[in-house]
Amino acid sequence: MALSLVTGFPGFIGRRLVGLLLEQDPKASVIALVEPRMLDAGREAAAAIDSARVEVVPGDITDRRLGLEDGEYERLRGDVRTVFHLAAIYDLSVPIELAQGV
Repeated sequence: MALSLVTGFPGFIGRRLVGLLLEQDPKASVIALVEPRMLDAGREAAAAIDSARVEVVPGDITDRRLGLEDGEYERLRGDVRTVFHLAAIYDLSVPIELAQGV
């Protein structure tokens, strides 16, 4: 079973990519790493695609360990085969440190 990690979900491109990944491989599943403030929207988007195959996990891409507890980080580190990093900041006026962290 192919397990992918996708950031940038539930954004437009992230939603489309997750749908395509699951469509192309009936055995595939996806971990969608979402900002905590986007958790409800992420769960709604996952339910609209296939909630049995999309696991929504709150996290922080600017954190070295993605803002995850040790056990969760190690699980993903061991199981995830492909990472699609689609998260981005579109506001060009953010502090440089934040922009570089993303």
